[in-house]
Amino acid sequence: MATEKPASYWSTFVRRTYTPEEGQPLPIIAESDAVNTQNGVRDNHLDNSNDGNLNKKDTFDVRPTGNGSLSEPTQNGVSNAANLHISNSFSAYNGTSHHAQTERQNNTSNTNDTTAISRWWWTSSQRDSIKDVNVAEDRHSESWARWFSYGSVIDSLYKRDEPEPETTQNKPEPLPAASTTWFPWFKAAEPENDDSDNYSVNGADLIKTARTAIETSKDTTHYAFKYGAADELLLSVSETRSETQPVRYKSRKRPRTQNEVQEMLLQPQSVTLRSSSSSIRSDNGHMFHDDKLVYPHIIFPSIEENYRIITVKTQVRLLGQHLLYHANSSECHLYRRTEAKIIRRKKKTKKAVVIGVHNFLPTKMVKTTIGQSTGNSIKFVKQASKAIHEWLLNEQCDIETIALDGGGKVADRVEHSLKLLENWYQLISDADFLFVVAHSQGVTVGIQVLAHLLDRVEWRNKRIGFLSMAGPFHGPVAGLDTKLVVRAYSQVENEVIRELLDLQKPNSDHTQLLKNALASLLEKNVKVTLCGSFTDQFVPLFSSLATGYTHPNIYRIIHSRLSDNIPPFIILLFQAAVIAKNMGRSDYNVIQDLSDRCNGSLSTGGHGHVFEDQAVYVQALQHALETTDLFQHKHLQYSAPQLPKVPNPYQIPWNIRTLLNEILQLPNNASLVLVTQLIIAFKKWEPTSKPWKELKYALDAFEEASLQDFNV
Repeated sequence: MATEKPASYWSTFVRRTYTPEEGQPLPIIAESDAVNTQNGVRDNHLDNSNDGNLNKKDTFDVRPTGNGSLSEPTQNGVSNAANLHISNSFSAYNGTSHHAQTERQNNTSNTNDTTAISRWWWTSSQRDSIKDVNVAEDRHSESWARWFSYGSVIDSLYKRDEPEPETTQNKPEPLPAASTTWFPWFKAAEPENDDSDNYSVNGADLIKTARTAIETSKDTTHYAFKYGAADELLLSVSETRSETQPVRYKSRKRPRTQNEVQEMLLQPQSVTLRSSSSSIRSDNGHMFHDDKLVYPHIIFPSIEENYRIITVKTQVRLLGQHLLYHANSSECHLYRRTEAKIIRRKKKTKKAVVIGVHNFLPTKMVKTTIGQSTGNSIKFVKQASKAIHEWLLNEQCDIETIALDGGGKVADRVEHSLKLLENWYQLISDADFLFVVAHSQGVTVGIQVLAHLLDRVEWRNKRIGFLSMAGPFHGPVAGLDTKLVVRAYSQVENEVIRELLDLQKPNSDHTQLLKNALASLLEKNVKVTLCGSFTDQFVPLFSSLATGYTHPNIYRIIHSRLSDNIPPFIILLFQAAVIAKNMGRSDYNVIQDLSDRCNGSLSTGGHGHVFEDQAVYVQALQHALETTDLFQHKHLQYSAPQLPKVPNPYQIPWNIRTLLNEILQLPNNASLVLVTQLIIAFKKWEPTSKPWKELKYALDAFEEASLQDFNV
C-alpha cells in the first residue's frame, strides 16, 4: 500500500483544481505558483507562467466521471500501462490509496455520477511512443529530480496525430513538439557536438568526414584550405563529399596529418650567434624572430643589384632586334620598370590569388635526412599575403589564398590538387595577379599543377609569379640513397623517395615531366623565382637554383643566415655567379663546384628556415611585378649538370677567373664594384674549417691579383 498523501502535496504539481462543468477542460500551471487546491481558487497571474514544457497552452481535458476516480481514457488511445501509472500517481489527490483507486476504476468505469472528481486524459496533435516507466511513488517528495521524471512522462504522453475531441467550449491550443529525451529540461545543459558551433548544420557531416580523412591518413592525402577576403575559411578534402562542396570551417584547431604532427616535434638545435651579428643590418636583410632564437637573414643578390632600369634607348634597341632578327635577338635578361610604371601596376592590382603547395615527405626520411619541419602550405600563403600587403603599401587589394597540402606520389598530388582547384576556377580567372609558392618536394608538384591550371583558366590578362624555395630540380644531396633503408618504409613511401632520387637522372621520366611543365610556364610569361638556402642539408644549392635550366624569366636568389658564419668572400663569389646566371651568362660551374662545401648539418641547416623569411616572398613579388616582359619569347634551355666522380679543386681557380671576366663584361657599374670587393675580401679571408682552407689554398694565385689581371 502506498502512503496516502495530503491534498496539499499535489497542490505544488497541479496548477489548478476546481469542480468543472461537464465537458470543460482543466489547465495545468507551474509548480512554483501558489494554488489553493482545496477551495478551487487560483491567482490570475498564473496564466502567464511558463515553466519548462508546461505552459499556459498545455492543458488536460478534465471531465467529471461521478465516481471520484481516475478512469482509463481509452477513447484517446493512451495505453493501459501509462494510464495505470498516471492513476497511481494522482490517486492521493482524492485522499485514497493506490489499490482502492484502481478497484473503483474497474467497478465504475461506465457510471456517470456528477461528483467533483475528474476523469483525466491527454490530447494533442501528435503522440510519442510511450515506454515503460517505473517510478517509485514514495520518493516523490524526497528528490527534485522526480519533477523531471514526471515532466518527461507527461511530455511523452502527448499525441499530435489525432484531433482534439469535439467540445462546445474553447478548444485548447496545440502543444509544443514533444522532446525525445526522458530529461527534456536537461536538454539545454547537455554537451553539444564539438563541431556544432563551427559550421552550418548542412555541413556537419561534410566537415566531420573531411577532418577524419585528414587526421587518419597515413601515406597519401590531398586537401585544400581556402581563405577569403572576409576571413572565411573553406575546407575541401579529396575523395570526400567536400571535394566538390567545400565546407565552412571555423574551428580554432586545424586538422593535421600524422606526418605534420610528427614534424612539429622536430625542434631546431640551438645556434650560437656571433657577438656582432645582432648589430648587422643591410638593405636586403632583416631580423627574423623565432621563439628561442633571433636569425638575421640576408637575401642576395637583390633585384636592384641584378637588373638595370630600362631606358627608352634600350626599349628601341630591343624592339628593333625583335623586328629584324626575331628569335636571334640578343635579349637574354629582363629589366626593372620605372618607378612610375610600378606605381601604376600597384593601382591596377585589385584582386590577387595566392596558391601554396606543400608535399609531406615520409616522416622517417625527414627525421634522418632533414631533422626539421618542412612547414605547411598555410604558412606559405600567409607569408605571401603579408608580402603582397607590404609591396602594395596603401593600395587596396582583395587577397584570396588557397593552401594545397598533402602527401603521396607527384602524379597523384597533381591530379587531386587540380580537382580541388576546380572549386575556384572562376576566382582564379578573375584575379589580376596569381602567385604560387612552394617548398621542397612541393615545388615539383606546384610547377605541374600550375602548368595544367593555366590550360584551364584565363591567364593572358594577368601577372603570374611562381616562387620555388629549396626545390630539388636536380634531386637531393648526393649519396642520399645510401643512407636510406628500403625495408624501413612502406611501398608508397618508397615510391615517393624513388621519384625524388630520379630527379638526379637527366633522362628519367620525372625529370622530363618537370622540364616540360617548367617550359610551359615560361612560354606563358610566368616569372619564376628560385630561392636556395646557403646551408641546406637536403637540397644542394646547384639543385635549388636549377643551374641546368636557362631562361630570361628565371630569377635566382640565395637565402643565408648570419648565424651560418659564411665567409664574406664566399658570399660575394656566389653573388657574382648568381648574377651571371640571371643575366643569361654562364657561371662556369662555380655554383656546382662549391655547393657540397656549403651543405649544413642535420637540424641546423637552412632547409627548414628558408620559407620563414618574408624577404624571400618580397623578392619574388618584385621579380613578378616590377620587371619587364620579353619582346621575343625564348625557349627553355636545359643542360644536365655533370657531377665528377672525383672533384678536382684545382679547376676552381680557372672557373672563377673566367666567371669574373664574364661579370666585368656586363654593362653595369655595379659589376666592377663587386669584383673589387671580391678581391679585397679574399685577401682578408682567414678560413677555419677544412673545406674552406682547401679552397683558399687552391686560390692562392688570387693573393696578388688586381683588376688589371681581369682584362678591365
